[in-house]
Amino acid sequence: MARRQAPAVRSAISSGQPAPTSMENDSNKLTGPVELPDGMSDVTSLLEAFAEVPVISKVQVRGGSTDNQPLWVTTFMAQRNVPANTLRKYSVHTCISPGAPPCTSMPMELPNALLFAPSPSAAHQLVVKAGGEEASASALMQLWSNTDNRLLSELLIPKGLHGPLINDGYFASGVAWCKDESAVGYTAEVPVSEKTPAWGGPDSLKDQVGTKSWRGIGPVVEDWGELNTGKRSPAVFVYDVQQKEVVKVPVPETDDETSFGQPVWAPGGSGIVMLYFVPCKRNQSGALEFGTPTGLANSLFVPCKRNQSGALEFGTPTRLAKSANSAPGPVFTP
Repeated sequence: MARRQAPAVRSAISSGQPAPTSMENDSNKLTGPVELPDGMSDVTSLLEAFAEVPVISKVQVRGGSTDNQPLWVTTFMAQRNVPANTLRKYSVHTCISPGAPPCTSMPMELPNALLFAPSPSAAHQLVVKAGGEEASASALMQLWSNTDNRLLSELLIPKGLHGPLINDGYFASGVAWCKDESAVGYTAEVPVSEKTPAWGGPDSLKDQVGTKSWRGIGPVVEDWGELNTGKRSPAVFVYDVQQKEVVKVPVPETDDETSFGQPVWAPGGSGIVMLYFVPCKRNQSGALEFGTPTGLANSLFVPCKRNQSGALEFGTPTRLAKSANSAPGPVFTP
């Protein structure tokens, strides 16, 4: 006895169209009307239009010391990459010659670098990148010459010296070049104070064969919270261009919880001025004690000079603006 077909199947066969499957029937039942607020397409178009507008982050000018010498202007710009939720950074070079129209190059996308810091005379430029493939490095510093158009030096900073660089606008706003461009001050996280032991295997395999070890997180350390959650305390370091080394600015009689940042060189190059942030202390019950007598942020002047071998030496720090409870943001006027 022939089996009767369902009405939906018979109608599909008679019309020459394929019969709907059970999965299609289920999807039609589950799929409802998509409700979107009115004007979403206009808002999306407006967001894309705003994202297409570039933002100038820095302008570098060099040359032009005489009347007939052309000016070279490098403009660093950034544009929002909406699909990737990142910033697309690029630069535009312009040559301004006397008596001739300006000549502008095509935009060139910059490599993935943490920051670009041209020197005051625009003769040098410091480029800081992440450690990259080197697991034991926190940063890669490159010093470029704009006059010779070549790389002068390249330093790989180990994690044992300091952690990632800080350029958040609060603890640091870029780097600080010395007047004679022989040293650069910057802010970075301090290294891990305590290294946990290796478990499940040797500390380092090197050329040996063995199982892979693992380490614990370590003791809990107070941080600044919010945007700086999980970050270690910032400190000030100096990149010595002449000696091709990086040294930490020593500040005795301070604990590990004190943070330093915002380095600025004195106009004569006799030392470096930086801020130190005193954290809130905890009493015996574990509660935070606010209102420290030294204030939230104070300025320190650390003398600096070179010894007979040419290395940098730092003197005893001196607190500036002692009468003020807080003295943030050191700035020198010309």
